[in-house]
Formats: sequence, structure tokens, C-alpha cells
Amino acid sequence: AFGTILKALAKIAGKVVKKLATKPGATYMLKENLQ
Repeated sequence: AFGTILKALAKIAGKVVKKLATKPGATYMLKENLQ
């Protein structure tokens, strides 16, 4: 069950990253989130 949750989160994260990557300032946003 835990593995399924991780897979779901990975899919969601991938979608978010793709959306951010198409917008200006995406790199800045990612850096801020990682800190």
C-alpha cells in the first residue's frame, strides 16, 4: 500500500514539474522549493 502511495505522489509531482517547466521562472520556483 505504501508503494502505491509513493507512485501516486511521483505521478503528481511529475505533472507539477511539467506545468512549472512551461512557465517562466520555473527554475526559480523549484530552487525556492528545494531550499
